[in-house]
Amino acid sequence: MNTQIATLRKSELSVQANQLLALGRQRGWSFTHLGNASLPDCPVYIGDWMLVPAQQDTNPIPKHTQERVKAIYAAGIRPAGWVVVHDAPPLLAPPETQRPPVPAIWKYLAVMGGLAALLVTYLGVAALLVDPILVAVTPAGDWIEIDRWID
Repeated sequence: MNTQIATLRKSELSVQANQLLALGRQRGWSFTHLGNASLPDCPVYIGDWMLVPAQQDTNPIPKHTQERVKAIYAAGIRPAGWVVVHDAPPLLAPPETQRPPVPAIWKYLAVMGGLAALLVTYLGVAALLVDPILVAVTPAGDWIEIDRWID
């Protein structure tokens, strides 16, 4: 089992990946090389992510993202395919466990602390939550992030 991740140097990127990254820089778009992998032919779950071939995804693509795709084709770049990446956290909660009785004052303090932690968590997630992500996959298997938006 291979547990090592090979780091690709810029010189090892395909010609098309370099063209995509150059177009992004030219337009002021933050295109990012994500790695190298084959194009999936059906939805795939990897960790907390669901990768869906774009033609199978039913979510609407924002107009600004469509403009980026048009610019890519207008530049003569033809990716092998497109993938939409969605955040897919586990849906099942852990089973409930019985806890010993807690003194009344600790219940209130725990609720207040829990609410504060929940608020901080939601604010942090709201600041970082961007889903989905559109990825262009080159014929050489380079994955280039084209855009991300809030769904």
